[in-house]
Amino acid sequence: MLIPWSMINLLDFYVVKQQRYDIAAIFRADGGRYGLVNTNALLIYFGGVVVQIPFVENAFFTGPYAHLIPGADISWGTSLAVTSCAYLLFHIRRPDRYRNAHRRAAGRAAGGAGAPSPRRRDSFLARFPGDAGKCRYCCSA
Repeated sequence: MLIPWSMINLLDFYVVKQQRYDIAAIFRADGGRYGLVNTNALLIYFGGVVVQIPFVENAFFTGPYAHLIPGADISWGTSLAVTSCAYLLFHIRRPDRYRNAHRRAAGRAAGGAGAPSPRRRDSFLARFPGDAGKCRYCCSA
């Protein structure tokens, strides 16, 4: 049960968010920009736990595929692979919505309706390292 949780946290921090968490938003009562619950991460976590069951070998339960490698518990390996692939595939297909927020803001600015103020846009772009307020996700040199 620890492997899927560990993989989700490590992949989210190092790959998806690239070591950039908004700590203040995490501790806000409404969940801030991250929300209160990441239901997709929870579904992937429970999927990683369920995948372990057929491969578990312990004193209480032995799964039907536990003896593929005699004397070794391979449930953690299957959970690691499935959880990692599922979490990464989810975030490749559906990128972080905050990563693309400035693209949406620029589109609204071009259309006029709901355009953010220049000060708000500049403060958002200031969060991203780069030249002249350009973010490193979509703005090229």
